[in-house]
Amino acid sequence: MNVPKYCVNSESKAHQTETTSDQTKQELTKISAMKMLLAYTCEVCSTRNQKTISKQAYQVGVVIVKCDGCANNHLIADNLEYSLKMEKTSYDTVIIGAGLAGISAARTLIQNGVKDVLILEAQEQAGGRVRTEFIQNFPFDYGAQFIHGEVGNPLYDYAARNGLLLNIPSFEGEGNFYTQCGIRVDPEAVEEVEKLVETSLHNPDAIAKENIQEIFDAVKKEVHHDIKLEGLLEWHKNYQLIDNACHRLDELSVEAWNQYQECPGNYCQLVKGGFIAIVNHLLQGIPESTVKYSHPVEKIIWEGNNADGTGVIVKTVHGEEYKCNHVIVTCSMGFLREHWTDFFQPQLPPEWISRFNCIGFGSITKIAMMFDEPFWEGHCKGFQFAWTDTHLGHSLAYKEPWYHYLTGFDVVQASNPAVLLGWVGSRGALYLAEQDIGDEELGEECVKVLEEFTGHPSIPRPFKTIRTRWHKNPYVRGAFSYRTGVFDPAILDPLGPVVDGKTVPSLIFAGEALDLSHHSTAHGAFSSGRDQAMKIVNLKRNVSNNETAVAGTN
Repeated sequence: MNVPKYCVNSESKAHQTETTSDQTKQELTKISAMKMLLAYTCEVCSTRNQKTISKQAYQVGVVIVKCDGCANNHLIADNLEYSLKMEKTSYDTVIIGAGLAGISAARTLIQNGVKDVLILEAQEQAGGRVRTEFIQNFPFDYGAQFIHGEVGNPLYDYAARNGLLLNIPSFEGEGNFYTQCGIRVDPEAVEEVEKLVETSLHNPDAIAKENIQEIFDAVKKEVHHDIKLEGLLEWHKNYQLIDNACHRLDELSVEAWNQYQECPGNYCQLVKGGFIAIVNHLLQGIPESTVKYSHPVEKIIWEGNNADGTGVIVKTVHGEEYKCNHVIVTCSMGFLREHWTDFFQPQLPPEWISRFNCIGFGSITKIAMMFDEPFWEGHCKGFQFAWTDTHLGHSLAYKEPWYHYLTGFDVVQASNPAVLLGWVGSRGALYLAEQDIGDEELGEECVKVLEEFTGHPSIPRPFKTIRTRWHKNPYVRGAFSYRTGVFDPAILDPLGPVVDGKTVPSLIFAGEALDLSHHSTAHGAFSSGRDQAMKIVNLKRNVSNNETAVAGTN
């Protein structure tokens, strides 16, 4: 068998050690703390590897490294000077997180001349809460799936300009409505309750004083005479729990409800190749070396690192330290709420914590069932569940009624294989995230729910069932944000020491939760990263009244 060039067995290590003079040893010891980054492609499996090695190994000119792909040991012994570079540890701006907000911030800085930028991403890939997996020919989006609206939506504009939009219809919460007795609800009744709920939610101040639950309590008084209408109202409650990723509707502030602004146009716009296609396209505007993956941040020291109190040090869990002038934090609100006390040094001012407290962060679970062929008719948009009594006993096995928070299943149009997509909110979502329920078992239970509601006794079993578990991800801890109180825009102001009477922007926050009018959306994250990065751009340009920097959205 021919051994590929530079491929050696682990036993060969003993033959690579050579005796050096005392003078050489002293010189090597002196410079061994200097790190180098070795980039090479495995000639066995073609995996691209990056390895941090010491300056000592570089000076000797021989290093043995193990491939991440095939685990073979490789002897790298020539032309190291062309493969290695000093590991940079000082930057103008460090961005925490390579989600849509972090990528947007980096592009904005780079396009406006601030190119000394580093992104530290905790996970192995970019995207944050955007992740797409292809199952056969179907791109399943674990996180963000839709571009919500067209007019005034910068992410829609970007996707449209770059040919990323998928022009097939997509539906959410539509189709036939059923009670758990297997009775289909009249379309007229569905429309009646929908109008009642939508009218009330568009003018919440006229009905409720504190929270959105009051609206549903008021509407229930109008439909209590009809059990089917009550079931439809229950569906709308579950829909709002999912749409807002909250645990209870009384957590949603009436006062803050109207802060959210919808962008007109298609509210369920799909992306070619899944939502990750947008992330990958955005990354083309950023040098590959700008992003370090699998680099979770442990602490941000955002004051007192220079003589005048400025400067930031970002420490990772692996012990690396990066110095910078500014840090943009794009971590999810779920992560930040768990790490207020240990992530920042010094701790955030009490008024900042108070402002963050108006932001909630909850969970939803998405379930995809894949079938060899559809058992539904071609014009069907979905199967929606109107629970007429959530306390009724029935054949389902779980003691915890997670399925009471399941709105139903939407038909994914023009997909191969045939796919039904379901959504679960509130306690049901947490239960599915935390319990050790196998995907096959979950698919079996979902089919039982479908059979019970539709009255169809023999629905085929899916060949594959997938569910999301963002609540279990330690760097995310949920789905997206909602508002428990009025959002204070002062939370967007930079934090930092005051020098010459002005605040030096050492610490800046960005992300979907911090967009004034479009929280919980992908375009909210995109806009927030861009807008917060522009504060650094404008600071460096010392923008005059006649000069305006161009935001990086091209």
